[in-house]
Amino acid sequence: LEDVRTIALSGILWMSHMRAQDDAIDKVGETLNPNFLFLRDLYLRESLHLLYRLFPHNSRFWNLYSTYFDEYARSVLSEKANHSSIESTFDDGEFHSIAKGKAAMAKYPVAALAVLSGEEEKMLLLTESLDCYHVGYQYWDDLVDWKEDLASSKFTLLLVRALEHITPEMRTVAGELREEIGRAHV
Repeated sequence: LEDVRTIALSGILWMSHMRAQDDAIDKVGETLNPNFLFLRDLYLRESLHLLYRLFPHNSRFWNLYSTYFDEYARSVLSEKANHSSIESTFDDGEFHSIAKGKAAMAKYPVAALAVLSGEEEKMLLLTESLDCYHVGYQYWDDLVDWKEDLASSKFTLLLVRALEHITPEMRTVAGELREEIGRAHV
């Protein structure tokens, strides 16, 4: 039970780090408070410190953790690089890949429990289930936040699909784009 609590606390600290990291990435060009940056790094350090107590350096867990972290980083960078202009293109496969990747670190607690219990064969089904959940969640989040996403030039699959139904001329009319997207039938 104590190991489960440790993994849960590590996950909470990781989520705090991730949210702070996302805020830092989203505020490009803005001056960030150095205290904020140190706090962000402290969350990560403490999350890892808890995991180091449970897993030796040569544990299979660290390979899984690294795989999930790499997936997360690639997805965040891909989304930022490829979907921040009105000319963005998006397909279902890329959307699913980014949605899964942005939440890939949610799989490390499952991996930690599987490694600790010695039941790694059950991990694949559970991590696939998490991937499916996060794809569905991303669809919902994009639907709820479409106005904010548009205002911040974050062109999600939903916005790209809506823009396909709006003429290029209407895209350039100040103040009209939001209303046109709200009326689009995607």
